[in-house]
Amino acid sequence: MSDSAQGGVSPASAEASRVRLFVAVDVPEPVGRAVEAAAARLRPRPRHLRWPRPASWHITVAFLGWTDAAVVGAVGEALARTAARARAFSVGLTGRAGTFGGTRARVLWAELAPSPALADLAGKVQAEMADLGFEFDQRAFRGHLTLARAGRGQRIPQGLAEAYEGPATSWEVRRLTLMRSHLARAGSRYEALASWGLEPRAEDA
Repeated sequence: MSDSAQGGVSPASAEASRVRLFVAVDVPEPVGRAVEAAAARLRPRPRHLRWPRPASWHITVAFLGWTDAAVVGAVGEALARTAARARAFSVGLTGRAGTFGGTRARVLWAELAPSPALADLAGKVQAEMADLGFEFDQRAFRGHLTLARAGRGQRIPQGLAEAYEGPATSWEVRRLTLMRSHLARAGSRYEALASWGLEPRAEDA
């Protein structure tokens, strides 16, 4: 993984003709362990769900999808510009969970406290990516931490989100990361291709 001082995405990281990409901010290891402990109490109930490993937890700010490898370098340059114009900020979990999709929900997520700074960063990233030809829906950004996914044709059991009792904690976001998703039957594996540090907050400069 490279940082903004080293610049760019290694050619070796984009060797396939097409790669599945997204842009994210990290979840610190102590926060991940606390969320893992809370999520573990839910696992004996629904055996058909896939639970990400704590080391792979992240907050997606822009999903790029399948991308030509030839474009990956330009994506990295655009993200470097974005990081240089954004300051570090705090983000937090509320301790509650929710789902997407109503009664047919397939994703269980931990709720983030409202964060204008995170939404602003997501907007800047998506604007840069739109200039490269990526398309995004027009729904308002809603940051979340995915806890579990249901397989095709299955759903998150009702009441599971309400049973979640997670940590209400916050941390400082200090970098932006370009991630590659490797699809597998047992669940996706995520690879960090490059990351760029955000500017220090004014009070820390």
